[in-house]
Amino acid sequence: MSTRQIAYVAVLAALYVVLGQVVKFLPNPMVPGAIIALNMVVVVISGILLGPRAGALVGLIGTGVNG
Repeated sequence: MSTRQIAYVAVLAALYVVLGQVVKFLPNPMVPGAIIALNMVVVVISGILLGPRAGALVGLIGTGVNG
């Protein structure tokens, strides 16, 4: 991975965590008690833009930090 890709992974992982904290307050209108997981969109977009390894790394780091 290049330095640029590592920086993108770090920024996208941070975005994943921020969205993960925000969506805790968005209820799912179809399923009572569930939330809408908008943070998963970040993993998909990072996989498309940066490749599957970087996308998996964003998901791994974001999930680990979001806990």
